[in-house]
Amino acid sequence: MTAIAGHLTKVYIRADNGAVNDPDDLVAGVDKNDLQLLKDLLDSTDFKDTSGAHLRIAGLRDASLSLTGKLDLDDAVQTVCRTAYDNDTSVFVTIYFNPTASSGSRGYKCEFHIEKENPASSFDSIATCGWDLKATGLVTRV
Repeated sequence: MTAIAGHLTKVYIRADNGAVNDPDDLVAGVDKNDLQLLKDLLDSTDFKDTSGAHLRIAGLRDASLSLTGKLDLDDAVQTVCRTAYDNDTSVFVTIYFNPTASSGSRGYKCEFHIEKENPASSFDSIATCGWDLKATGLVTRV
């Protein structure tokens, strides 16, 4: 878990879209998460436009997530990630930036596919692992 503005950020991952079960679905060892909420902006400028500026409309939404931390081969949730990567299946991620806030203000939830798994180590360090995930569906506020 990482501290942010006086709160502990919690990252939960499940193989299904069930309710989060704390602490069973909490990913062990994660010390950094980077959630990118994206939106396509489509140029809608008319060729006859004389304003000298682009006009844009909002298109499809997207999201990506990067998780890094200590590799824990005994952690059930890290095993869910490895299995999903190996089997090309999705995972359901819930991130609470403020777990004690009211509903809709705690964080985000979305179904993701794991694009990249990156276990690593060096001679004098602890084994680490990182995952890059891409959303498959709409991110919702929880």
